[in-house]
Amino acid sequence: MKKYLLPALTIFVAVASFSSCSDDNDKVWVTDAPEIGININDATYTSLTFEWESVKGVNQYGYELTGPDGSITARGVTDDTTVTFTGLQPSTTYTLTVYIYGPEGTVTRRIVLTATTGTVVKLSSPEVTATANGARIDVNWTPVENAGYYHYSYLVDGTEVSGDTEECALQLRALPVGQYTISVTAIASGEGFADSDAVNCTFSRIRNEIWNVKGIYMSSLLRSGNSWESTLTAFDDGSYVLSDWYGVPGYDLEFTVNNDYSLEIESGTTDTWGYCLVESGNMSVPTVSIWPYSDEYGMYSAFDGTQEYGTIWYYVTDGAYGYGYDTFDWGDDEPTEPDAPSDTDLSGRYNVTGWSGLECYWFTSTGYWNEFAYNNFEVEVTQNGNNITLSGFLGGDGAITGTVDYDAKTITFPAQDVNIGGYYYRFAFERYDLWDIFDSSVVNDALIATFDDNLNIDMSGYGLYYVYDDGSLYVYFSGVVQQMSKIKE
Repeated sequence: MKKYLLPALTIFVAVASFSSCSDDNDKVWVTDAPEIGININDATYTSLTFEWESVKGVNQYGYELTGPDGSITARGVTDDTTVTFTGLQPSTTYTLTVYIYGPEGTVTRRIVLTATTGTVVKLSSPEVTATANGARIDVNWTPVENAGYYHYSYLVDGTEVSGDTEECALQLRALPVGQYTISVTAIASGEGFADSDAVNCTFSRIRNEIWNVKGIYMSSLLRSGNSWESTLTAFDDGSYVLSDWYGVPGYDLEFTVNNDYSLEIESGTTDTWGYCLVESGNMSVPTVSIWPYSDEYGMYSAFDGTQEYGTIWYYVTDGAYGYGYDTFDWGDDEPTEPDAPSDTDLSGRYNVTGWSGLECYWFTSTGYWNEFAYNNFEVEVTQNGNNITLSGFLGGDGAITGTVDYDAKTITFPAQDVNIGGYYYRFAFERYDLWDIFDSSVVNDALIATFDDNLNIDMSGYGLYYVYDDGSLYVYFSGVVQQMSKIKE
C-alpha cells in the first residue's frame, strides 16, 4: 500500500502571508515534486492511503478524490491526518484534493496530489490438449504461475458439466460418441492477479461397434421383474455397453475390462468408499452401487466370455440393506445346431396330481415347519416357440416363465419373483446351504423341470423364499414335490 505525504506545516508557513488575500485562498500546491509527495508503502491494486502532517490550529480537513475522468469517487471531512480509499480500480490514476480550513471555515489552502493504484497481472492462459485413451479422454494443460486452481466446463447432450480442480489433468469417462469442446480457466490465487482467459479445446469421441449379443440380465436387488433381456455391445476402443441396464430403456451401463478380467465401471460417479454409483431409471432402485474391485477373496465384478457365450457379474447394493450379485448371461458355452422345429406343444390345462413338502408358519403349534400335501387343482401352460408360461401357480394368481429344450425334454425355469396372494416370493431351485446364509443374493439357481412323452411335467426340487427389504430371507416352502398331468381335451 502506498502512502502519499502531503506538504508539512513549514511549507504552509512559507505562504502564510498570502492566506489573508481572498484571491490566494484557492492557491494550489501540486505535489509532483519528490520533496512534497513521499512514498511511504506500496499501494495495492484496489486501495490508496494518503497521509499529511497536522496543521496548527486546524481541527478538520476536507478531501475529495476524483478519477481520471474528473468524476468524484469519494469526498468527506476528517479530523485525522490520513485517509484510505478502497474498492478502487486497478492501474488507475486518482487525484486527491485536501482542503485546509481557516478559523472562519474558509479554505485557506488547497493541495492536490495524484497517485496510481497497483497494476493487476492477468494470469497467462493454459495450453490445453485432449487425447483418446481407450474408452476415456485425457485432458491435460500446462500449469499457470500464481493460479490457485482451474475451472473447467463442457456440454454433454446440451447439459453443462463443470468443476474445479487443483490438478492440471482431467479424465472424462462414458462420453457419448460425438464432438465436444472443453473450456479451462486458470483462477488467480491472490491479490494483484486476475483470472486467465478461458481456453477452449475441441475433441471427438469416436468408436465403432465390433459385435453385439442378446442375453438375460438377472437382478438381485429387485423383488419384482428381476430378469429381462438386454443387449451387450462391444466397441473397438475396449468399451462395452449393456443396454436397458435395469430394465429401463435409455439407461445403459458402460464398462471396460482389465487384463485380469475385472471391470472398470465407466458410467456414473465414485463415492468415498469406492463404489460406482450408477443411475438405473428404475423406481425401486434408482441408484445402484457397484463394487468393481478385487481382493484376496477374488473379483467382485468381472467379465468372462467371448462373442459366442459368456457371463458378467457385479456385486451390487442399493445403498441401504439390499445387496447381492447381478449377472448377465448370453450364448451357449457348448454351441449346438439349432433345434429342429418340433410338433411338441406343452400348451394346455394340467392337473396337479401331487404337490407336497414343508411350509413354514411361525405360529404353528408343532413348530416352524408343517408338512403339506395338496392335489387336484389346475394350472394353465401357454407355449410360444420355446418359451412357456405357467399360470395359476400353486392354485393362485401367480405365474412363472421358462424355456423348453425338446431334445432333453426339460423346461428351465430361471429364478424369479412370483406374486402369490399379493406378496412376492422368490422362486428358485432349492439350495440347502441357505440355512447358513440367509442372503437373497444366492437364490438365483434355475429349476430344471422334466416332461415325458405324454407331456406330463415334474417340477420337483424348488423352494419359495420370502425376501425382506434388507436382502435377508426365510424359506417359505421347502422340499417341494410337484407333478402335473396334462388334461386331455
